[in-house]
Amino acid sequence: MTTMQLKARRTLAAGVTLLLLSCGGGGSTGPSTPPPPPPPPPPTGPWEVTLSSPNSGDLGLLLSVGGGPVDSITVPSGSIVIGEGASSRRVLLRGSFSSGLIARVWVPTSSTGSYSAQLLQVAGPDYAQRDVDAYGVTTRR
Repeated sequence: MTTMQLKARRTLAAGVTLLLLSCGGGGSTGPSTPPPPPPPPPPTGPWEVTLSSPNSGDLGLLLSVGGGPVDSITVPSGSIVIGEGASSRRVLLRGSFSSGLIARVWVPTSSTGSYSAQLLQVAGPDYAQRDVDAYGVTTRR
């Protein structure tokens, strides 16, 4: 065997040895731990806007809704007019209202904002303006 062949064999043997050592178990004695599951997706569905009223039969409500992007706003009864602002939407609800669910705010699936509604004006059965401080509005998912 020539010196060149001997050198090539030694280099090959050293390379194979390094390859086998690098493929070692790494000291683990059991199965590897699986990766953690991905985070859950944001909740889906609408934000519900609920009115707490000392009266019944209010004919109009003006709300401001904000907190993030909005796909649409729907009402269980009556009609709705929506005006868009820079950071919130003005929502005029017409119908006959008392305490309970008054609107649903539909948001994009990826939205993680915290939405809120503020009652700006209330019109009674005679269309006279009522004191909004006597009312409450809450939003929840």
